[in-house]
Amino acid sequence: PPMVPLRQGILNFIRFGIENPAHYAATFLMEANIHKDANTVTRKESIGRQCFDGLIRGVARAADAGLLIDKPVEELAQAIFAASHGVVAMLIGQRIPFLYRDKLVENSVDMILRGISRHPD
Repeated sequence: PPMVPLRQGILNFIRFGIENPAHYAATFLMEANIHKDANTVTRKESIGRQCFDGLIRGVARAADAGLLIDKPVEELAQAIFAASHGVVAMLIGQRIPFLYRDKLVENSVDMILRGISRHPD
């Protein structure tokens, strides 16, 4: 089912960020990857963009299977990325001592997918 690899990809993205905060920051937060236009940094040169393109492909597969709400694929992918990024930023920052980090990550991904699923049950 298309939602399984999409869910796993989101989990992997979040876990990568938590386990590798410096690499995550260099890939997804540094100016060179997020503020340059396509003429300066091509998609192939940007690891962050390649990751996002993979997310778009996963969302497209789920959308093509009729599993997602009726919104443009890139719009859904951006919402997933923003929510996932929020989870990573929150856990990297350690401002709140979360007791069950793994459960928090799993629940967050489930809520993200429920929010874009045509049939959230």
